[in-house]
Amino acid sequence: MPEEEFKFEPPSSQPGADEDVPLSRIAADNSGKWVLVQVTRFDETGEPLLAKFLTSSTTRERLSETLALLPPASPDPGNPTPYYVFHSGPVDNRRENRRVLKALLRHGLENQT
Repeated sequence: MPEEEFKFEPPSSQPGADEDVPLSRIAADNSGKWVLVQVTRFDETGEPLLAKFLTSSTTRERLSETLALLPPASPDPGNPTPYYVFHSGPVDNRRENRRVLKALLRHGLENQT
């Protein structure tokens, strides 16, 4: 069966979809998920302060797919708008540990031949 084509569409009902929102609010609204935003303002130390919410997912891989579909962020040094990916909340280490273990086992088996 062919894999379904992924099409990025920001959810307009999600807070921050078409407005600048504090990163803390976006994080709270997406607890336990990976989040993709476009930063629109930084504080005086260079930390992201405000952003537009783009999407969230339970997997980091889905956000990587989304990033590949987005136009380049503004390179203007006076007004940068980089994309920013972060995890909001505790990471399920069991899932990540299984993934890493499988990769290590595959790598070990490939190198034994």
